[in-house]
Amino acid sequence: MSLDKKEIVRAGLALLNEVGLDGLSTRKLALVLCVQGPALYHHFQNKHELLGYMSNALISEALDGLDPRQGWEEWLRRSAISIRAVVLSYRDGARLLTTAWPDDDMRHKTIPMLVSPLLRAGFAMSDAQEAIVIMSSFSIGWMMNEQNHSLNALMASQMNIDAAYVRALDAIILGLRVRLPG
Repeated sequence: MSLDKKEIVRAGLALLNEVGLDGLSTRKLALVLCVQGPALYHHFQNKHELLGYMSNALISEALDGLDPRQGWEEWLRRSAISIRAVVLSYRDGARLLTTAWPDDDMRHKTIPMLVSPLLRAGFAMSDAQEAIVIMSSFSIGWMMNEQNHSLNALMASQMNIDAAYVRALDAIILGLRVRLPG
């Protein structure tokens, strides 16, 4: 059986949903794929590289169908909301994002796509990149809380979690406006 990276990543994400991040191992993934463990290392140097590809697959799935030609504020809002929805659909999805090493697609395709609406709006590259890091860091932290059952219950008892997330995004976006020249 000949494997490709996309097939391994899909199987890895399915296994993540079954066993969680702590239970995910290349050994278990090889069993699911009916191959010997070393077959995975033909495609990935190590587990961290595989996790990076899995992470980017989530982000890519979330951005698929979104138009980066829209205004920067709407782009940040829609992309963050979409990424949150996809990440939360996977067990330990937020933790996956925190443990993964960025893959080449993330560095050369996804990040440039994320910053492109900000650059068109007039942000300097450094400010656009910083904005993406700020949005990502906030969102990942929020999702980590959501995927922690105790914290999620506490949050739900105090607020509408979805509405509060969007209000927080809007507050960050409002703060980013000051970085626009002119």
